[in-house]
Amino acid sequence: MKIEYDFKMSPLTAEDGGGFFAEVPAMPGCIAAGKTIEETLNVLQEAIESWKMGVEALGGAIPKPIFYQNEQLPSGRFSVRIPKTLHRDLIEISKKENESLNALVCYYLTQAVAGNLLESQVNEICQVAKQQITTKVDELHGVWKEVSFVPAFPRKPIIGSSKVESLLSRAG
Repeated sequence: MKIEYDFKMSPLTAEDGGGFFAEVPAMPGCIAAGKTIEETLNVLQEAIESWKMGVEALGGAIPKPIFYQNEQLPSGRFSVRIPKTLHRDLIEISKKENESLNALVCYYLTQAVAGNLLESQVNEICQVAKQQITTKVDELHGVWKEVSFVPAFPRKPIIGSSKVESLLSRAG
């Protein structure tokens, strides 16, 4: 048996019958379940073949097989030209921190990258919040226009009754 696609397998709870559940993300709806890992893999292979036949029958495209590849990462080494004063300052800090210059610069770069990612996420959240607030303010503004206000203490009575006029003249 050879499964040529990336798949995810998870154990099922006793409530769900136990065993295992598997799915192929590249093939929507291609799922399988079994009591053991081996059984689940066998059922998954059958599900993949059935899924492919169904897609072919409908004239759809079958995704290419995906195999694990050891991702080639860069060496982790590079050279950077920096001002001499910055170099001196970094050396002084590394001595105070009892760290190598390399470890210190690596730490600072990691913090800078993490900070940029965090800043991007915060900005994105702020944009969404701003849009939601703007939408609510617009909704409330529409309601606000529909409400008519009467001053709490009018200078002139709204109703021209003599009782109101006499009360106001006594208070005045």
